[in-house]
Amino acid sequence: MQKKWLVLFSFLAMAFTFVSIARSDESHLESLRKQFPYGLLGDDHGLLNVKDLARNATIGDEEPFSAKSNAYPYWQCLPVKDIALRCENTGYDEDEKSTLAILAVVAIGKERDQEYLSRRAFSLSRCRAFQSDWKRLSAGESYACFSGPFSSYGTNDFGKQTTYWAFDKFKTQKGCSSYFADECNLRQGK
Repeated sequence: MQKKWLVLFSFLAMAFTFVSIARSDESHLESLRKQFPYGLLGDDHGLLNVKDLARNATIGDEEPFSAKSNAYPYWQCLPVKDIALRCENTGYDEDEKSTLAILAVVAIGKERDQEYLSRRAFSLSRCRAFQSDWKRLSAGESYACFSGPFSSYGTNDFGKQTTYWAFDKFKTQKGCSSYFADECNLRQGK
């Protein structure tokens, strides 16, 4: 009889824990959406905080996403397993005295791909530093969040519908990496 009560109590404790976790996730996302109703496209999977969305709100006026929204940097979170971060070599630049590259973050989706591109070509070594950050910060992670303004809709080299974005930054549970200096406050926590 005691064993049945112990099993029942254990089951109820696990169920209560699951409900509590689900409620805290809902309240987290609800809190973000209450303060910044348009800054996050989809679910953040618990990766972002108010400071992340507030920082973007200082860049431009938050507005509902549309094809005309090309200034506001929206956040969206994507499965790490579907993401590749590439450095597309654009060749040697005499003025810069270095080989330049475009950073391309490609997320393969079921219906549409997402592609974040650096705003301009920069040194190949800087691009490789982003690759290194990505490898370190995404290892073992399920999701990563990306921020940047919408650029356009199009079709990629393989004929798949693609949404293009300017790359500003990405964030995982382990940290953040940004195109612009001081856009990531790694001490701010989750």
